[in-house]
Formats: sequence, C-alpha cells, structure tokens
Amino acid sequence: GRLNASAAVFEVRKDNLAVEDGNLTPDGNPSYVALDDTKGRGWEVDVAGQLLPGWSLQAGYARVVTRDGTGADIGGGLPKHQFKLFTTWKPAPLPALTLGGGLYWQSRFYSTFADAALRDVYTQKAFSVVNLMGRYAFSRSVSLTLNLNNVFDKAYRTEATRHEYGMPRSLM
Repeated sequence: GRLNASAAVFEVRKDNLAVEDGNLTPDGNPSYVALDDTKGRGWEVDVAGQLLPGWSLQAGYARVVTRDGTGADIGGGLPKHQFKLFTTWKPAPLPALTLGGGLYWQSRFYSTFADAALRDVYTQKAFSVVNLMGRYAFSRSVSLTLNLNNVFDKAYRTEATRHEYGMPRSLM
C-alpha cells in the first residue's frame, strides 16, 4: 500500500501541426510548415512511493515517436526516450534530515531538416543530468533546503536548431 505504479499507452493525431521547415524568417527565427494527418504514439511507465521506512522513490520512463501522414519521422526535434529518477532518504537517527538525489536522462534529438553535412551540428547527443538535495527541518513550519543542480556541470542544448543551453551547475 505504499507504492503506486501506472502505465499509459497513447496516440495523438493532429492536423495543422507546426513543424520547423529548416528555413529562417526575415528576423532570423525558424520558419514553420503546417502538416496534416500527423500521429504521435508512445507509452509511459511511472512508479512512486515508499520502498522502505524513510526511503522514497519516484521514477518514470517515456517513449514517443511522431510521424507525418506518409509515415516519415517528424519528431527529431524531441527526444524519443526520457527517464527520470528521484529518491529521498530520512535517516532514522536524524528524523529532521532529508537527503535526496535525482537523475534525468534523455535520448538524442536532432533537426529533421538539417542537411546531411550539418546533421552533427544540429544534433544533441543523449545526456543525463544529476541533482542532489539536502533539507533540515527545524520545526514543522521552518526548514532549510539546499539543492545542487547539474552536479557534473553537463552542457546540453534544449533545442536542436538553436544554441540555447540548459542550466549549468547551480546551488540554491
């Protein structure tokens, strides 16, 4: 009774879906083309709960593939696979202390409109990011939390066609 799991299978159909066409507008932003009869299919599994007294876990995995009306893959700008794991532990001798850590991983993604010669430039390889946290509860209403995000200072792009990067290592 302390562990929950869910699984989902889904299909999304869209007409008039805006997809980057590999060109730029006059102001330098990506231009888009509207595609009809697109289909996104995928599945997702999630598990969350308390594994042992004081030890909690939340994990999930998702896979999604998006295709146009001819069956061609149009989802290259999004990762096909994503995995998330976060766990916390409250040591019994120190009930006010909570320690935790998380891992986020995603598969590569790329611009489906990049020339073969430029495909490497417009591809973000698979990557993972690790986060850590610690919390001390001084009372029911006052606590101090420290989060160390992107522990290994992994550089990764958030979009295939732009050089916009995820957050570097930070302490909050």
